[in-house]
Amino acid sequence: MKQLDGKLKKLEDKRKSINNVVKKGFFTILVLLITMLGIASASAITGTGTLSIAPWFPQEKNYVFECSPDFAATSYDWNFADGQKMYDVTNANVYHAYTTNGVYEVSCTASDGVQTKTYILKITVGAQQDIPTNETSVSLNIFPWFPQGNNGQIYVFSCDAAGFTPQKFDWNFGDGQKMYDVTNANVWHEYTIPGSHSVECTATNGETTKMGEIQINVGGVIEVPTVLEDATLSVAPWYPQGLNYIFQCDVNGFTAATYSWDFGDGQKMMDVSNSNVWHTFSASGPYNVECTAKDSTGAHLAKSTLTVNAIDPNVIPSTPTDNVTDNVTS
Repeated sequence: MKQLDGKLKKLEDKRKSINNVVKKGFFTILVLLITMLGIASASAITGTGTLSIAPWFPQEKNYVFECSPDFAATSYDWNFADGQKMYDVTNANVYHAYTTNGVYEVSCTASDGVQTKTYILKITVGAQQDIPTNETSVSLNIFPWFPQGNNGQIYVFSCDAAGFTPQKFDWNFGDGQKMYDVTNANVWHEYTIPGSHSVECTATNGETTKMGEIQINVGGVIEVPTVLEDATLSVAPWYPQGLNYIFQCDVNGFTAATYSWDFGDGQKMMDVSNSNVWHTFSASGPYNVECTAKDSTGAHLAKSTLTVNAIDPNVIPSTPTDNVTDNVTS
């Protein structure tokens, strides 16, 4: 009887040992499965960033894709779904040309060495493409009435942006002189070297950057506006009063926006809005007064000159003289 109990006890111990082994094995397998599932889940993560087509694309079968992950990726794998792939590239924007129309599921896998996320975009190559209507551009022009100077060496350039509002401008005048991060769309520059120069203006608002370019010939033939209108320059009623004058500049044929005055005594007024101006001469004598009127577009110009003989009331002339001697309109 004791022998039978001993055998039964040995059998019970073996059964418990087997159960422990089975439990341990099952737990190990379960841990392995969980680990594998965890790894598989991590590799299949789809990020919250975006994969998109760059602006102004596609162009026929040509695409530029932009991969914008929600973390600082250091490398990208690209699958264009047409059999072409790129691995471990550092560019978040890539160009690809398809050879056949059809539907493709493009993927970008971004990684920073710790985490990896995949972004997917389905495209239809050969589908009807919408053309953007709000295209951004920059035009570079010479400001009206420039160049100036004895040799045509003084310029004012105007950098005009369309489709966006620039915040800063970089200028390259083509003569070795440059300006960076200026806020002025119009800049003044004087050349010391005659000849041909390529001028560049780069406008940016932090997101959009566009460049305009113009070729100039310093010291070359300066173009003069083709529309030259008539103007009449006269002295206002009840004037002169001693050496004090009020001049009136009347324009025919267009609406003047600005007037520039040269009083012939070294005093000038540039680009004022008044067609009537006050001026006091410092001494008696003849003066050639000139008025130049321009419209807002720079397409019209009018000039008129008037010679006046200013008289100091404190000085009695030896012979009578007229205050106005000539009026020339051109």
